[in-house]
Amino acid sequence: MAFALIAIGANAETIKYMTVEQKSGDKFDFLLADNPFITFNNGNLVVNGNQPTSFDISEVKNYHFTEKEVATSSNKLQATTVSIEVEDNSLLIKNAAAGTKVDLVNTSGVVLQTSTIDSHGSVIINLPVKRGIYIITIGRESFKVVRN
Repeated sequence: MAFALIAIGANAETIKYMTVEQKSGDKFDFLLADNPFITFNNGNLVVNGNQPTSFDISEVKNYHFTEKEVATSSNKLQATTVSIEVEDNSLLIKNAAAGTKVDLVNTSGVVLQTSTIDSHGSVIINLPVKRGIYIITIGRESFKVVRN
């Protein structure tokens, strides 16, 4: 299973990417800040960034440049050093304030689970089996959880 956690907040940063889109619909983003460069070698499109990535040129639909707004967490969350760890089919939240309410919500706004941070500053949130996008709210901070 693959998961992605993305902070949702008032702060956002624009990140620039080079995107390689395959005919299958798969997209691969390369940070322009990493200075990727493209070469062609033996029928492959090769993107050299932090490590080389090859694509069979016959499977590449296009490559282009994109910008994305990426949310950054607030100073309050960073100061409390809350951590979220993915463990099997659950999220382990640690270092949060005891008694803080935690909600897991789907994109339709339905609350799937409500928990409270225990006296040790942690709680386990069970994730749905279904692939999708979910929102986890810890007190006043929210994170997007993507289950692939």
